[in-house]
Amino acid sequence: MRLLLSVLLVALSCGAAFAQAPSAERSKALQDRLKSIQGNPAALKAAVEAGRSVSFFCHNCHGEDGIGRTAQVPNLNGQDAAFLLDQTRKYLVGGKDPFKQGVVKAMKDEEQIQTVLFYASLPPRTFPVDKGMMLRGKVVYEKNCKSCHGDKAHGSDKMMRLAGQRIDYVAYALGQAAQQKGGDPAAREAKAKLPPDDMKAVGNYLAQLP
Repeated sequence: MRLLLSVLLVALSCGAAFAQAPSAERSKALQDRLKSIQGNPAALKAAVEAGRSVSFFCHNCHGEDGIGRTAQVPNLNGQDAAFLLDQTRKYLVGGKDPFKQGVVKAMKDEEQIQTVLFYASLPPRTFPVDKGMMLRGKVVYEKNCKSCHGDKAHGSDKMMRLAGQRIDYVAYALGQAAQQKGGDPAAREAKAKLPPDDMKAVGNYLAQLP
């Protein structure tokens, strides 16, 4: 989400209905609003179309098609909208990524919802892979990842969609996650014991999953 710094100097005010609410309560209110829109076909269509324009905040990294532009950026197309909204809200606390924090702060609550609905509406993609690496990656995935991420790796409102992620991103993310502290110890241990070639193999397997 690298935009001109001038964009980040404009802090758009948030919806008055949520102005005084604590962060957790406010995020829940937005999730409820998201579900309400998803339950109304006309409202959902309008929100997705609005998100197509609002998502310019994210195009430099995630593009209009939801495909990450570098190895450090995941694909957003086809992700669960509730998961994307939760991740978006997390940029507002903790200060782990000041730049993205600034971008999210520059978006109104409704714009955040519209953006995640737009990216969630985009069709997942698959990518060319090395067949031998893919078959190896399938074995590695089923042994180390399947119990948490499921047979098809399609994600949920609590978990990222891994199917259709690019090979370079998967290898990068696994390498980073193996070095991080905190989180699920079992998941961290599983990632830490994967050699680089296995990380690349898992990437090949996930990249071709529809």
